[in-house]
Amino acid sequence: MIILGISAFYHDSAIALLEDDKILFALQEERLSRIKADSSFPKLSIEAALHYINATTTMGG
Repeated sequence: MIILGISAFYHDSAIALLEDDKILFALQEERLSRIKADSSFPKLSIEAALHYINATTTMGG
């Protein structure tokens, strides 16, 4: 099972993508938005995670 964990609306927004208790992908929104301590919904991070999933499944990862 793949789980998308989302932390938003307080200090540093971030996401983590987990599969069977292993971290596949994790990212803070401020890395992409370039806003220090970005507390917005992590839309850019989720888009990056989806891109990562598509790239790894396309390559057979």
